[in-house]
Amino acid sequence: MIVTASRQRLLVITDTTQCGRPLVDQIKLALQGGPFNVLLRDKHLPWDARQDLAAQLTPLMVAHDAQLIVSDPPEQCEAVHLSASAQRPRRRPALLGRSVHPGEVVDVSLDYVTYSPVYPTASKPGYGPAVGLRGLREFCREYPIPVVALGGITGPQQARDCRRAGAWGVAVMGAVMSANEPHTVVAGLREAIESR
Repeated sequence: MIVTASRQRLLVITDTTQCGRPLVDQIKLALQGGPFNVLLRDKHLPWDARQDLAAQLTPLMVAHDAQLIVSDPPEQCEAVHLSASAQRPRRRPALLGRSVHPGEVVDVSLDYVTYSPVYPTASKPGYGPAVGLRGLREFCREYPIPVVALGGITGPQQARDCRRAGAWGVAVMGAVMSANEPHTVVAGLREAIESR
């Protein structure tokens, strides 16, 4: 389970297009606010470019007792996050999660799922209306695996509310990727997540 693979309940999803500085520099600065797991997404980049980013990010994650997770890799990776329609790898990674949206079947053999969109968000336009805290609460009660709330979470209060609704963790993208001072954002989110 993600709980045993890493104690970090904050998951930062990468998007190089939103960064005002190189991604690795943004993550380094963000880590000054405390540790978090990183989901290397950026599927618009060629695989070799994502591999290079993963090679640079891995030592940072190890040094901060955190986990680097790769989204839909074409090759075997230790920690993998699958999009909703992606095929499972032939050999199971040490950590395996998947994106889940309302109405989709949940594979309870996964280590965790992200559930979205909790709040309205421009990055999830094709997945219907936001489920809200009530929908998140019902989903968390229904499935016995760690649920990471995702979608439109921009600040500490939303993160705290998601944890109180039953989410094991919280995932963000733009809140950290586009921040001029990502360490401040991370520190606020971590405090909210841990102080529910």
